[in-house]
Amino acid sequence: MLIKQGQWRALTGKSYGLTMPVLLGKLHVDTCLAPQWQQVNQQLTHLLSTKAVILTEQCSPHLVINAVLTWLHTIQQNSRQPVFETGRIIDKLSTTEQQITFTIALPYLHARATIDALSWLIKTINNLSNNQTEQQTQQPQKQLATSYASLERKLRRFATSGSNTYPFLQAAHDLAMPWSHVTGNIFQIGYGVSNRWLDSSFTDKTSVIGARFARNKQLTATVLAKSGLPTAQHFVIRTTNTALKMAERLGYPVVIKPADKDRGIGVSAGIQNTEQLLTALRKAQKVSRNILIEKHIEGQDYRLTVLNGKMIWAILRQPGGVIGNGIDSIKTLVDKTNADPRRQQHRHAPLKSIIIDEEATELLAHASFTINDIPEPEQFIRLRRTSNISTGGTPIAAMQVHPDNQRLAENAAAALKLDFAGIDLIIADIRQSWLKSGGVICEVNGQPQLGLVTNPQIYADCLQVLVKNKGRIPIVVIIADNNVVNITDHLFQLWSQTQAHIAIATEHGFTVNNQLVAQTENILIASQAALNSTTVEALIVVSSPAEISKYGVAVDYYDVLIMAAQPSVTTVTDIVYKMLFSHNVNTIVTHAHDQQSIRYAKQYAICNLQLVTDGEDLCQQLAITAYQALSVSND
Repeated sequence: MLIKQGQWRALTGKSYGLTMPVLLGKLHVDTCLAPQWQQVNQQLTHLLSTKAVILTEQCSPHLVINAVLTWLHTIQQNSRQPVFETGRIIDKLSTTEQQITFTIALPYLHARATIDALSWLIKTINNLSNNQTEQQTQQPQKQLATSYASLERKLRRFATSGSNTYPFLQAAHDLAMPWSHVTGNIFQIGYGVSNRWLDSSFTDKTSVIGARFARNKQLTATVLAKSGLPTAQHFVIRTTNTALKMAERLGYPVVIKPADKDRGIGVSAGIQNTEQLLTALRKAQKVSRNILIEKHIEGQDYRLTVLNGKMIWAILRQPGGVIGNGIDSIKTLVDKTNADPRRQQHRHAPLKSIIIDEEATELLAHASFTINDIPEPEQFIRLRRTSNISTGGTPIAAMQVHPDNQRLAENAAAALKLDFAGIDLIIADIRQSWLKSGGVICEVNGQPQLGLVTNPQIYADCLQVLVKNKGRIPIVVIIADNNVVNITDHLFQLWSQTQAHIAIATEHGFTVNNQLVAQTENILIASQAALNSTTVEALIVVSSPAEISKYGVAVDYYDVLIMAAQPSVTTVTDIVYKMLFSHNVNTIVTHAHDQQSIRYAKQYAICNLQLVTDGEDLCQQLAITAYQALSVSND
């Protein structure tokens, strides 16, 4: 056996420089590596669709562990686990002629998902490396894809929901914004007064009433009409006879749509006759009992995204179809289009595959085509009546928006009192004013899907609007066993002169401006509770070395770290130093004789080290030095 794992201990706090909760455990690696290791590397690289891990012919156990951590991270990302860092080797422990043991820290959101993925990976590596011949090595490859698919299905149960949440969290990580899981699909971005909640593109400020209206197309149209904004004429239909009568009244072409669905579910546009109407009605009735019929408006389909009253992005949604090249048949063009790796059928795919179904065949027949015909160069062949991305549509950036159209979208979001909204506008040309060319708002989405296809930066741009100060507040961490009350009191008195709403978290709970807010079981829960409070503008965390070792820390950065634990009277282990100093530390304050802190500060390249000489009131001097460091960092 090449690799074995020990038991894992889950810390609910952060440590070792990782920005997520951490699993701590051991991996044991054989010193005599199997000759098939390079083939294992190639097979896993192919299976996981990732870059090959660089391994030498004389591959060391250290490189093997790094390869395992890299593959584990790839598995997590492939299954949309929001884990954006690889695990880390913390220490190399016992070494024998046969085996080396490493201490490992693994970031996790769901511990079970991480352990399951690692267990599958280790088992797979061991099985592949134990095969002695090329034929034996290739044989399990046929079963490997099936095994991995089973693992992915298992891990997908822990994945984030919808298409927005994962890229929002990725953007938060890239922007160094702290984030944490609240419950379900709700995540918190930021700390204290700077924190926001997101559920996909719902925020903690989204109007419940506005979102409810946006889910009902009839209510949306009513509100928009009362605000003087253009909408298509529509009617509610309960029976087939009513649908036929309303179609005659409106005049073909018409649109049939569920009143309470989005993402194009159950929608049929451009209906030309009774037969198509009946088919569309059956389609809509499969997903809803609330059906609308409205006049079909000719024009291009645009989605204008509004955030906090400002249009931030606009796209043209081209309906599912293909563009001719004068050489290939429509069927071949569809196959080539679907070869785009972004086009898949699973719900998280940024683009959806185009399927030649009854709707596509009907549209082809209406245009006098079959799937074997060869269209002219640049000729667009429409295969979907609607333009939704979820039905195979293609988004195209369209930011040359006429100011009148931009205001129209912003006014529509305001009419429904939505902070985040996707406004679907039918208009001939977005560059021309709707006041002159005409146009209608066909839908407002209160939880719009943003997508990465046309603007990979959009999630980061949104977070920078939503979350102030990168989601951060000033934080001081005090590590002490004795006299901690004196240090904390001195620092609070100094800091409260310039900073309001200072929280102090201890193992018993947390206070804000010396008023008890919550009682808790330990320092980690107290710190997290303070960070979740939208009134907290600054935080002092008071902890002991034993608490750090047991729980980790609630934050991934400290403006000031005060090391007040005396080495002569307490045991600050190397593990505690590594857990603390590997994070982003702006300033360390400690006494001049604290050689351990000085050594680890150099090891982790922490340049701002403030040393306090022992005196009559060491606690006061530590507090004053910390306050001065805070004043400099906040300038």
